[in-house]
Amino acid sequence: PEVRDALLEQVLLQPKSMAAYSAADALNAALTSCGMSILCGAVPFACLPALSLGSNALLLGAMAAWYLAHGRSMALYLAAILPHGIFLLPAIVLCCAAGMYLCGEITRRCRRDKSGPPLLQTASQMANVYLLLAFPVLCAAALMEVYVTPRLMSLFL
Repeated sequence: PEVRDALLEQVLLQPKSMAAYSAADALNAALTSCGMSILCGAVPFACLPALSLGSNALLLGAMAAWYLAHGRSMALYLAAILPHGIFLLPAIVLCCAAGMYLCGEITRRCRRDKSGPPLLQTASQMANVYLLLAFPVLCAAALMEVYVTPRLMSLFL
């Protein structure tokens, strides 16, 4: 419980209130998170993009535990997560998978295995995943997070 409360204190006490949270803020946060998941794949042998998935799972679990510990409805928790999470979570998984692929390709190159595609082609594929697949989905998630999620949550408050 102490770890859960300390973690959620950092999340719940963000400097901006939800009223001042714009779609641009939500999109910027999601793009940064997904972009870093891909870029962390540039570190060979480390599989750092997996940390992004783990930290998201930790945060979702900690928030669910906080809702239960404070007598809040799980319906409220789901209303807070599902509208934008339907878009956001697959985009995060996609970007983490792209980062893991990039890590594998760079690791393969470090081992001097020349059997795969050139690194420039791999970088182009990562850019395509980020710009053509993740970006539109993250735009939808940002709009849902700002405009739909608060209204849906208000039904359970």
